Amino acid sequence: MGGNSLLILCLVAVLGVAINFMRLWSFLSGGGGNRAKITRIADSDAHLSFDERIAERMRELEKERNAAAPAPPPQGFGRRGV
Repeated sequence: MGGNSLLILCLVAVLGVAINFMRLWSFLSGGGGNRAKITRIADSDAHLSFDERIAERMRELEKERNAAAPAPPPQGFGRRGV
């Protein structure tokens, strides 16, 4: 093995160790996405089944959609269609 191939082998080994260390560190510190998914269920919804939580969320979204809907334009001013 020449000097260049030994350098490449060492570089690959160092990068592998560094990437695995970062994965372990992320897992141990709780920085992964799994923790956010688990804590998403609020304590107030913990007693509800999955279907009930979905139905509650759909009701909330419908309320938000109705609240965000623009008000109908005022009638009575201008020309009326014939």
